[in-house]
Amino acid sequence: MADVLLLAPPLGFESPYPLRLASVAAVLREAGADVQGIDARRTQTPLGESLQAFDTEPPRLVVIETSLRNLRATRDAVRTVKKRFGCRVVVCGTAAALDPGAFVGPDGADEVLLGDEESAVRYFSEERALSPEGQSEFVSLDRLPFADREVFPLDEYAYHHFRGQRKHATVEWSRGCPFDCSFCPVSTRYKATWRKRSVESIVDEMTILRERHDVRSFYVEDEQPLADREWFFRVLESIRRRLPDIELLFPNGFWPTLMDEELVEVMAVSGVTRISLGVESADSAIRRRIGRTIDERHLKKLLVSLRKNGIESTGTFMLGFEGESELDRLATLRYAAMSSFDYVHFSVLWPCFPLVEELPAETAKLARLRSLGYAMGYVSPVRLARLMKGGDLSVRHLLTALKRYRAWNRAGSTGGGAW
Repeated sequence: MADVLLLAPPLGFESPYPLRLASVAAVLREAGADVQGIDARRTQTPLGESLQAFDTEPPRLVVIETSLRNLRATRDAVRTVKKRFGCRVVVCGTAAALDPGAFVGPDGADEVLLGDEESAVRYFSEERALSPEGQSEFVSLDRLPFADREVFPLDEYAYHHFRGQRKHATVEWSRGCPFDCSFCPVSTRYKATWRKRSVESIVDEMTILRERHDVRSFYVEDEQPLADREWFFRVLESIRRRLPDIELLFPNGFWPTLMDEELVEVMAVSGVTRISLGVESADSAIRRRIGRTIDERHLKKLLVSLRKNGIESTGTFMLGFEGESELDRLATLRYAAMSSFDYVHFSVLWPCFPLVEELPAETAKLARLRSLGYAMGYVSPVRLARLMKGGDLSVRHLLTALKRYRAWNRAGSTGGGAW
């Protein structure tokens, strides 16, 4: 049985690949640990039932990853594991780094990681830790082994639920963000630092994923890959030379201010097919207040350039900013619906200073507006045609698409990313 159990508690209806836990698995295996994983976000199996397989030989260490939006599920998982096995429990993730006290206590975790999740290795074997950096909060990304794609098998996550048959994988090129947008916890979580992997390391890992797993689409999960423009260009150039037949997708919202036509052209010839742009609000005063100033003329030119170069764009918007009026929110919905984005995406702002288990009642009501935003955004014949062309609304998978849309709206405020 496993020395270490890696556990991802439930997260609404979403089940993204647990990339950070896969990286923790690689570090632990390198240190000689026998590692197993449970992704309760994906299996939907009650945790107690999933843990039964470990009753005869309990793990020595359990590492549990939390997010801002599953605090209760994480604390329940900690209590269940402690009561069942009595072993050491370590909690990692953004929420744990922001508020360690939320996870410790008489029946809570033994340790909470303030820095990188991979530093959990020191609780398995001090002798084989990433010394000396492993004893600090953050580690050198190039010293980490490539994420382990076996503990959480890649093939179980590698296909879109109904669109196409092109195999994909999530990858990480950098961590952190040097900017300080008021709605985002990333800068606080990483103490305003930004770290990048070497170009060689990034492309080597992607090459292995293509050769061993036939991955052709890569979702780059970085919070801010444009923090170093020269480095970003070098990564794209190396991908263009070594991996000419792959596609790149950037699901997290780029700040439009950091992009221009030169960058778009280089992205296009390097295989980028879809990006997200963080607009957040239609109101320029709110944008300034949250640290996301955007020049409308620049944004319009950028969208034209993306379309010309064959890159699909998703505009991401948020509802629930402090001082935001009902008229402001309706203006954001209208702005998104009338915009030139190929797709639009809405989230309800989740408070993270301090952490909350669930949205306040007034904020939770915004889930209805969020649904209205999607209805307004996709009543457009042009966007509907794009959805059908891309496979999101194909006749064959229409029922699946409608079920997913229903689940998305039922999830209300919990849908749309979880940091």
